[in-house]
Amino acid sequence: MAKPSKAGPSRRNQPKTQIKKAKPLTDPKTKVTTRSTTNSKKRAASDDDSGSEEEEEDASPRRSRRKRTKRGDAGDTSEEDMPALPKKKGKAKSKAKARAKAKSKAVSDDSEEVEDGPQPGEAPGDDDGAQEEEDLDERQAQGIPERAAPSKKDSTRDLLTVFSDRLEASFPCGKGEFETLEGQWCLICRAETEASIQEKLRPKKTRRECFFLGSNSTCRGHIASFHFEEYERRCDAAKPKIPMATRCIPLEVQKARNEQTKKDGQRKLDFVKVNAPKEFTRAGVLKAVSVHVACDDQALLLADKASFRNCLVSMRPEARRADLPSSHEVRAFIHNAFVERLNDLKRDIEKAPGKVSCTADGWSADTTKYGYLGMTAHWIDVDDSGKWTLRAEVVGFRLIHGTHAGSNLGRYFVGLCDRVGIMSRSDSKLYTVTLDNTSSNNKICDTIASQHNLRQLPTWSAFENQLGCLEHVVNLATIDVMGYITKLAAVETATAIWEYDPSEPTNRVLGGSLDTIAAIRTLAIKIQASGQRIQYFEGQQLECGITKPLKITLHSNVRWGSAYNMLDRAYKLRQAIDLFTSGADRLYGPITTIRSNGRITKKIAWSAFTLTSADWARVHEAKTILADSNCVLHHFSAEQQPTLYRALPALEDLQTLWEAKLKNPMYVLYHAAIQCGLDKLNKYYSRFDEKPAYVLALVLHPYFKIQYIKLAWGGMVEQAAEIADGNLDAKNWQAEAELIVDNAMAEYWRTRPQQPTVSSSRPPPAASDEDREDSFLSEFDRHRLTLLTDGTDSHWQSELRRYLKDVPADVTRDTDIVAWWSVHAKLYPTLARIALDILPSQASSVPCERVFSSAKLTATDRRARLGAIIFEELQIMKAAWCPQLIDHAKSNSQEIEVVEEEFESIFAADEELEGWDQEDM
Repeated sequence: MAKPSKAGPSRRNQPKTQIKKAKPLTDPKTKVTTRSTTNSKKRAASDDDSGSEEEEEDASPRRSRRKRTKRGDAGDTSEEDMPALPKKKGKAKSKAKARAKAKSKAVSDDSEEVEDGPQPGEAPGDDDGAQEEEDLDERQAQGIPERAAPSKKDSTRDLLTVFSDRLEASFPCGKGEFETLEGQWCLICRAETEASIQEKLRPKKTRRECFFLGSNSTCRGHIASFHFEEYERRCDAAKPKIPMATRCIPLEVQKARNEQTKKDGQRKLDFVKVNAPKEFTRAGVLKAVSVHVACDDQALLLADKASFRNCLVSMRPEARRADLPSSHEVRAFIHNAFVERLNDLKRDIEKAPGKVSCTADGWSADTTKYGYLGMTAHWIDVDDSGKWTLRAEVVGFRLIHGTHAGSNLGRYFVGLCDRVGIMSRSDSKLYTVTLDNTSSNNKICDTIASQHNLRQLPTWSAFENQLGCLEHVVNLATIDVMGYITKLAAVETATAIWEYDPSEPTNRVLGGSLDTIAAIRTLAIKIQASGQRIQYFEGQQLECGITKPLKITLHSNVRWGSAYNMLDRAYKLRQAIDLFTSGADRLYGPITTIRSNGRITKKIAWSAFTLTSADWARVHEAKTILADSNCVLHHFSAEQQPTLYRALPALEDLQTLWEAKLKNPMYVLYHAAIQCGLDKLNKYYSRFDEKPAYVLALVLHPYFKIQYIKLAWGGMVEQAAEIADGNLDAKNWQAEAELIVDNAMAEYWRTRPQQPTVSSSRPPPAASDEDREDSFLSEFDRHRLTLLTDGTDSHWQSELRRYLKDVPADVTRDTDIVAWWSVHAKLYPTLARIALDILPSQASSVPCERVFSSAKLTATDRRARLGAIIFEELQIMKAAWCPQLIDHAKSNSQEIEVVEEEFESIFAADEELEGWDQEDM
């Protein structure tokens, strides 16, 4: 726990002017921003965060409202869909007047756009903060699509229990003449007619009368008139059970059953838990194949492959083509499951008692270069028993048409919210949105706020309700540390990497202690650039006693934790690396040859990368520094548990660890690199002051509460001491946190569900003798009802005091606070309502990153023709089906083992009882 130092100002009360940015070695012109930097001053397009997507801002006390957005490179794209599937319907209302106003607005008046105009690198058209917000267009506002029409075989399953398939039959029409008709046999009528003919009785109908030429509706009407009882029996006896068509049920039967339903009340479905399929059914095979295609990233045409069909037939040799699903049916099943999934999510979100938090990010497919907006939603479900469950669901993976500017992405985000019920034209349950630190995300939140204003919904703060990705922040700090250590600018391009020579004096910093890390990074790239070198390196590992050869992880700025993994893996393989560099020159020649104007100017040998024991000590020291940030990254990766309360303590722990290393003489070579990382952490850490969600999440954890803030940030005493030391900006952070909690409690208390009240205008009825005996209880009941309906603040204040005063001994940092609040919701009802909104908020955008990792496995070169519609359906259903996958073969094996154990215990008990009986005799 990071306590404030008595010798100096606390971390949160440090004046902003004391935070200085370390200059990178490769950019001597970088300017250090100070507190006096104004919001209207424009910044150069390049900054000190090479390779990152970070928005560089000044170090002013308040967050700058300027925004810069990256331009997307994907334009309008076409979508592929199957002809049998219904097209999406419905168009969102458009604001034609607002669009005309936006187009006619002059863009040459620089005097009006000094503050809010486009900054260097900003996408044109993304500075429309002063314009009237446009409504969503028909692509952004696409709702839940319609279900795909069932195949003819499925839609007539009930009819085929009584009628035959449609076929041709010849009937006599005169002397020796026949006419061929197309229709369907009523199997029941035909069986009765043929039975009468065999018994030489006059049949009720001729064979021609048993043959129906009309449509399916005509056949269903015949069933309702003559064969309903047999039809119902056959539908119920089918496996699986076939639902009856309403047209086949006589009207009097329908009325009678509706009346009976009203008397019995709502019918409850009796679900039977089945561990595994017990028999072959076409519907079961269709579902299994569809789940396999989605979860295992298989081709949609898999169902039509002869090799795959043979696998199914081998399990049921008598299976025919009609028994197995086709690729078209698999496509339709996935689409219908997608529609049902969206409807289920919408119902669950609408009935959720709290608000919904989201994560979102953009992603581009390597195969098609199409841009998609991925989105996850997080909320808390409360069942009838009062149990809380944190939900984390993928709710959107929408193709982006047009520019990737923040205003366009924001409207796509709102469209996805509308689709699943997070927002609507009359209500909004959106709470926080967790995004990474690109500048366009500020505009996304501005657009979300503008849409709230356009629809006249409750105010949604684009600043307070936007949360930054904490993993991205920690990764940016790690990049700054590695950037100073390895001088990444000197080896960041492919050409520079291959021309890097650690033996050159100009490439050595501080006696070569820091460039050792750059040598490790270069070796990792060069070894894995050739299959022969990989095999040789694996052989060296086997000689060193490593039975399972490993690869050196490649460091990348966009892969979180890869820097630590590279150094950690290299340090474990240091003996094999030394053996490799000592013999590689003999086998492969120089590591690279540098040419200039077609002539060889220099040959770099592998032996130039030979590391000494002192060099490996440097690797271990750098690994230890990065181990601190790598550990913090794992604090924000959970989805089934709240993570927002970990944000401030985790960053403070990382700052404390790096500050300790900054004072440790052992890490004197890395002090400048560590300071770079601390400066980056402090930059984002200072932005949490005006984000109530971080403070509320911390206070709502029963382990931390307000005491953590008092000890870690300081209160009145620490404020006075720091003001005396000359820091006039020092704050009483305990009082600031208490004010945030008080404001939240007062707001939630005012909007609490009101208890029903009895009108006082009507005189009370005369009390009987029995009523007078309970007069004390009645008077107390009226008094308690008055307390519940009282609008004063004393009630929530007493609730808050009780919560803060209580110090439960059974809670730790890792306590499941969702389960804890589920138990204590009735004890602290107002705080519980806040917890329903706060706990689902995400500290990082990791849930969205996981969706992108899964999408990358779907968007392969062999599936480049997947349309955007089916691509989204596959991602959503994969996320829904994968957690529910069950290995039925394993379950069946376990069931057999359990049965055997049960019988053995029964036999043992029987033998013991027989022994007792013999003793009694």
